[in-house]
Amino acid sequence: MRVLHIITGLSDGGAEGVLFRLIKHDASGSVHHVVALASDGKYVPLLRHLGVAVTLLGMSRGRLRIGGLRGLWRVLRSSALKEGPP
Repeated sequence: MRVLHIITGLSDGGAEGVLFRLIKHDASGSVHHVVALASDGKYVPLLRHLGVAVTLLGMSRGRLRIGGLRGLWRVLRSSALKEGPP
């Protein structure tokens, strides 16, 4: 199964830690892809070390950017076009 996670950022926070542990301990064999609206954070290298695709959209907190929304649209569209198991 393919799983796409969308989160505001990947800095050191509660939701970010839960997401990391959820992915790290997933025994189902799912392929995870994390999209972060912000630009970077503590969990980016940790997730990439697990082999998780991480897309950073570089948006500032509280400010939507057209480029960031286009990037999100591209990721969603690309994920929707992929079919079947990895």
